[in-house]
Amino acid sequence: MWANCIAVAIVAIVGLLTMFVSNVYGLGTFQSPKKVFTVANLKSLSNKHSVAELQNDLIIDDVCCLENFYGTILGNNYTITITKYENYLIKNLQGKIQDVKIIFKHAEYQIDNSFSFLTLENNGTIENVDIEASGNFDINSTNQDTFVCGFAVKNNNYIHNCSFLGEINLSSQNTLNSYFAGFAGENYGTISSCETKQNSIFSSNNVDVCGIANINYGSANISSSNNFANIEQISQIESWSPNVAGISNSNLGKIENCINSGNLKATSSTETAFDGAVLIGGISSTNSGEIYHSKNTGNLTATSENINIFAGGIAGYVNQSSPTDNPTINECASTSTLNLSKTASTKFVYGGAIAGYMIGNIRNSYAICEFENGYDKDTNCMIGLMIGSTSLQYNYFTQQYTLMLNIENIYCLKTENANFPVAIGYSNIGYIYIENIDGVETLYLCEDTNDITTSSIYW
Repeated sequence: MWANCIAVAIVAIVGLLTMFVSNVYGLGTFQSPKKVFTVANLKSLSNKHSVAELQNDLIIDDVCCLENFYGTILGNNYTITITKYENYLIKNLQGKIQDVKIIFKHAEYQIDNSFSFLTLENNGTIENVDIEASGNFDINSTNQDTFVCGFAVKNNNYIHNCSFLGEINLSSQNTLNSYFAGFAGENYGTISSCETKQNSIFSSNNVDVCGIANINYGSANISSSNNFANIEQISQIESWSPNVAGISNSNLGKIENCINSGNLKATSSTETAFDGAVLIGGISSTNSGEIYHSKNTGNLTATSENINIFAGGIAGYVNQSSPTDNPTINECASTSTLNLSKTASTKFVYGGAIAGYMIGNIRNSYAICEFENGYDKDTNCMIGLMIGSTSLQYNYFTQQYTLMLNIENIYCLKTENANFPVAIGYSNIGYIYIENIDGVETLYLCEDTNDITTSSIYW
């Protein structure tokens, strides 16, 4: 009898202790999340599968790095303010973090390896997270590729409904690849419904910059995401080609339903000519994938002393990165001003309201753009209402050229200093100035904006 009473008492005590721990600290489950009151509580989540929730705002004055995290952090819309940090908050995110604002105080950085404010590698989910950050980054890395990013150096899974607000200054003095993006350096997953916020400013010396993701790989997707940051890159280094874009520096996958409203600027002032180019695109600097239903409203400025310029309202340079690529721009729009200029007489400016150079498919798109410097054969300014330059296939038997473009249902507004849809075409036997495109019934060169705004493709 006494044994039974003792057993019952032990069970009751254990139950009370469990209830106490659950109510006060949490058990680390969705039914009873582990409660995070302090920085020490947060650090204790390293390498755990726990479900945890913030109970208040946190201020982190020391380096706080979670090596790996497999569980879920529920932010409850609290704010984490970090005054000292070195490389990341979470090295490898395998779980989920949501509903939190993270503020990184201004700091000076010497960057030897890739850097991210939140995580080096996201294999989980980042949702409803807002990051504010400012800093000066001096990149001294000896790695072939070095990324500085807002959310993840490498995103393998999902970033959704997040924002980045930043005043970021970057510099590099070598010719190795250096990048900055508001969200991800290399995107292999999905970034959706995200934005770099108004009043963000990204400026760099010899560091390629964009609003969302530097490289969007073949299976990756950027959707319903917007850039409001003003972005500028200046380069004085020989053999460096400055690259600036609103959404992605290099798109090999799919970008859809995105808008760039930030003003973009790229400048090369090298004293010696070389075989590089200034690359600037409202949506993507280079594209070998698909850009769908996306718009650029930000102004583009590109200046060069001794290298070529490829600039486009949607993409700077559109080409195949492999023989199986089918680069496409579909249902896109550009409504901006392009100011493109170069100094060296032997170099070219290739600029277009849609693309600077393009092969592939262009469909159901329109452009209402102005050009500060227009089409001029004498100065090698190849400005096209649609595309600056393309490639041609020459048939030796018929002695005819064929554009390596599939054009369907395109509307372009004529301007005083640009009248041709494509300025110049290159083939294996040379180049020709393209003043007319025959055989394309649905390419409309419009005299008035109303001709475009009343069309079926306008949005």
